[in-house]
Amino acid sequence: MESGWGLITLTSGTGQFALYAGSAAIILLVLLMFQVSMTRLHLIVVRKRRIKIQAVWRDIIGRLLVGEKPECPKIKRRDMFHVLEEFDYVFGIVRGNDVELLRQGFRELKLPVPLNKILKSYNLKKQLFALITLGNIRDASAWDQILKSLSQSQSAVSLTAARSLVLIDPQRAVNEIVPIILKRKDWPWANIAHVLKLAGPKLVCGKLSELILNSNESKQAFLLRLYDVLKCEEEYPITCKVLQQASEDKVASVCLNISQDPNIVYLARDFARHERWHVRMNAAVALGRFGNEEDITILIELMKDSQWWVRYRAAQSLLGMPDMNHGRVQQIRDVLNDGFADDILVQAMNEIDYAK
Repeated sequence: MESGWGLITLTSGTGQFALYAGSAAIILLVLLMFQVSMTRLHLIVVRKRRIKIQAVWRDIIGRLLVGEKPECPKIKRRDMFHVLEEFDYVFGIVRGNDVELLRQGFRELKLPVPLNKILKSYNLKKQLFALITLGNIRDASAWDQILKSLSQSQSAVSLTAARSLVLIDPQRAVNEIVPIILKRKDWPWANIAHVLKLAGPKLVCGKLSELILNSNESKQAFLLRLYDVLKCEEEYPITCKVLQQASEDKVASVCLNISQDPNIVYLARDFARHERWHVRMNAAVALGRFGNEEDITILIELMKDSQWWVRYRAAQSLLGMPDMNHGRVQQIRDVLNDGFADDILVQAMNEIDYAK
């Protein structure tokens, strides 16, 4: 009898626990659904407010760009970054005198929080807005604060700071940015090139050439590619000097590929026999750019190389030699005695005919 009562009690206790657990789960589910609904409602309200603010400020910005001085509404703190976003977007697409009109109009705004103060925020998004805007309006008074942002560990912040410095004072910024390029391994190559392009090759290339000549070879290959993007070699031809001292194949390969110095041809003739195939390939490229009649023999040998890319670049360079014509090419084919060389030469010829 006692065991029966114990079973009933146990069953009753288990049932109560299940009832409480189920009730708690339902309550939590209701609360979760309520939270999701409130979050969605908040996002809808924010989106509607943002659209409304955009409409107001796009009209104001448009009037600023035609020389008017429209009356601007008071900017609320919660709306400030929507306003900054609109100005920064337009700064990115306007050119010439419109940029200065936009700057002048922005400087007359009464922001609820100064941009210099926002730079000290722990909020990454707010920092970026401040940096972008300070650069767009060329606020030189913020130089020292932006310079501190340049040394931040966050690559997005430091690169945005670099862009702002370049927009404010290109020459001064180049002296700050170029020396730290190699230290910032987190900076993407394309972003560095973009920032330096904003400064202009004339300001950047001299400083960059000094850095390349004074760097070890492990860093030179990276810097030389940047040098090529900025077209620095045309004004500061340093590749021959670097190549004469190069021991690493990566450096030699890049120098041969990007060189705009006719004297590179004398070095390319030696590097056409290099043990690494990519060096031989770029030697063929250099010979095609500056070679002459005596380099045809070297290019013919390179068309017999074991590596397809070496053969291909050599064939392209051969067809680009001075006074090269179909008759001369046929004479070369007649004495090739190499199936790979003949095939790659025919392919290069077909590509040229197709391009025409």
